[in-house]
Amino acid sequence: MFRLSTRINSTVAPLNLIKSQLQVNKFGLVSSLRFQSDCSNKTNSVNFAKLPIQTLDTVVYTTSHEWIAYNKSDKVGFLGVTQYAANHMGDVTYVELTDVEETVDAGESFGSIESVKSSNEIYTPYEIEVLENNMDALNDTPQLVTKDAMGEAWLLKVKVLNEEPSDVVMDLEKYEQYLKECDE
Repeated sequence: MFRLSTRINSTVAPLNLIKSQLQVNKFGLVSSLRFQSDCSNKTNSVNFAKLPIQTLDTVVYTTSHEWIAYNKSDKVGFLGVTQYAANHMGDVTYVELTDVEETVDAGESFGSIESVKSSNEIYTPYEIEVLENNMDALNDTPQLVTKDAMGEAWLLKVKVLNEEPSDVVMDLEKYEQYLKECDE
């Protein structure tokens, strides 16, 4: 899914490489490699301690690597990208998010994240109203997405307007299984 071409530095051991899938071309460049999702460490768990509201009772993940954590009672919560996605983006250089009070339909983009490797649209699994965005923090330090995508680098505070069941939404266990399948 994510591809990277780089020259291997013998002094740095690539920790997350699946060595059997490492292919080096005749120029000494990695022509393809895959990363482990580190599912056993639950790196894609939301860090509630770093969110402005810690009493969220529902967390779902998407096949396009976003997460949304919210309260079932008032439907207010936070939306961001998973650590898996952030790790594969590389160094984030710019974040653009939709404005406060905007309504975004399920499956629609609410912003983008640019890194030295790529530009990535970000999507919402549910219809949402944007209550707040985290641009104050992310304008100054967009690299926060790479460092703490599941906590301080939340992207939007939202009100979920419609939670229609969707085949792109899953719990953490199913998401981690999905990542294992992506990595195969």
